[in-house]
Amino acid sequence: MSYQTIKTQAGLGLEAAADAGGPAVKLIAMSVGDGNGQAVSVSTTQTGLVHEVDRVNLNQLRQNPNDATQWVAEAVFPADHGGYTVREVGLWTDAGVLFAVASFPETYKPAPSEGTAGQLIIELNFRAANSDNVTLVVDGNLQLATQEWVEKNYVSGTYGMGGGDSAGLGLHTNGSTGKPVYLDKTGARDLALAADVQGVLSGTAGLAPGDTAGVGLHLNHGTGRATFGTAGGDWKDLAWSADVDNLSQQVHERLQAAVSGTYWMGAGDSPGLGLHTNGSTGKPVYLDKTGARDLALAADVQGVLSGTAGMAPGDTSGVGLHVNHASDRPTFGDDTGRWRDLALATDLDSRLPVSSPAASGSLTVNNSGAVMSINPNTSFNGQLRGQITWGTRSWYPGGDGLIMRDNGNLLADGTRQTSIQRFTTQGSHGQRIQFPQQFKSDDVQVMVMSMDSGGNYFHTVDRFTVDIYGFALSINSWNGTGYGIEQRQTVIDVVAFGEM
Repeated sequence: MSYQTIKTQAGLGLEAAADAGGPAVKLIAMSVGDGNGQAVSVSTTQTGLVHEVDRVNLNQLRQNPNDATQWVAEAVFPADHGGYTVREVGLWTDAGVLFAVASFPETYKPAPSEGTAGQLIIELNFRAANSDNVTLVVDGNLQLATQEWVEKNYVSGTYGMGGGDSAGLGLHTNGSTGKPVYLDKTGARDLALAADVQGVLSGTAGLAPGDTAGVGLHLNHGTGRATFGTAGGDWKDLAWSADVDNLSQQVHERLQAAVSGTYWMGAGDSPGLGLHTNGSTGKPVYLDKTGARDLALAADVQGVLSGTAGMAPGDTSGVGLHVNHASDRPTFGDDTGRWRDLALATDLDSRLPVSSPAASGSLTVNNSGAVMSINPNTSFNGQLRGQITWGTRSWYPGGDGLIMRDNGNLLADGTRQTSIQRFTTQGSHGQRIQFPQQFKSDDVQVMVMSMDSGGNYFHTVDRFTVDIYGFALSINSWNGTGYGIEQRQTVIDVVAFGEM
């Protein structure tokens, strides 16, 4: 199978826009995928990898020195990442667009727990005609020195070379002189041993006023490190390249966790990508994979946090809440220095709010030992009525506008002059009952109670229509399982209130 790198349609569109004078393409990250266990054939229509397993920021982006149109994007997948096989690679812009995608020779990156973990360095080659239209978005503090780069620039003696410099080829011991030999293309030259410069201050070149001369290097047998000394007798161990490599890796990993916003992440959290200033709003912008969002400045929330939001003339600003250790209640303070405890929900259990939602069932109110209960659905003397109980006494209001007392007395509308007719008669369901005397108007309140419970448990009594002459009776009886129309003559007690 052949392996290739191609730009996606989205990447080609970004490059074309940049060539036309639009913004440069900003590359930020590289991702790898396992292709769901299969070799991958890449396509220009891709917007993501077949199955992404890891993603890191780019380490560097450079041009081929022999071909200005060819670019190399490099990413270092650190040693603590692994446990997957790489079959596909993607190159991403700062806007989350897949710019280029590549098929990749199957490469397994072990996890640290497998005992053979190491860095994986991937370089992705692509072409861009105009170098001004491709940039790298990367934090310089996060760049890693690869082993190849270190060996090329430090170990092989090519680091810092200028025009006319010769590359160094390392050291060995001259068997004839017993001296270390430094070798480059100009030839081999013995270097001086410590004994050759014993007592001679070798570190005086370039000394400026106030500088301290150095006295060379030796190996500290206690620490096993090269030790640098000064004429004043101050000796300090120097770091080996391996120490720097390890420290660089540790710093990189810690910076990556802090700068990339992954520190203290939990399951389902999204890593943050740092902060920048929104040029339009002037606000700091927080960025994660869900997008960019402006954060509030202190001035934006000053009124809310300090307790001044919504203040009207004459109001006093609040200064927050804390818990009063003595009363164990939340305490509210204002800027005059007054602190007052607030009520808990349990403090209000025995008090009715000014306005409350409708209650279901009966309601009992207890205030300092006095108890009142309200039941909107009860039966009294065979009628469906409400019940108000205070202490040992009860009142029974009904839809007829009358309130019955448990001692047999009645309360009627006292806002007008009324006369009372009270009489006992017989009637059945649907029968018209005549008043003993005619009222002046149809505005008559009537209460009817059954006087006969018979074998029917009890009756419910009401009236259909009322006029100055009488009313139509509605009477039903309970048969043990339900109500039925009472066709038998039943003794009823009638009380009528109205103007005579």
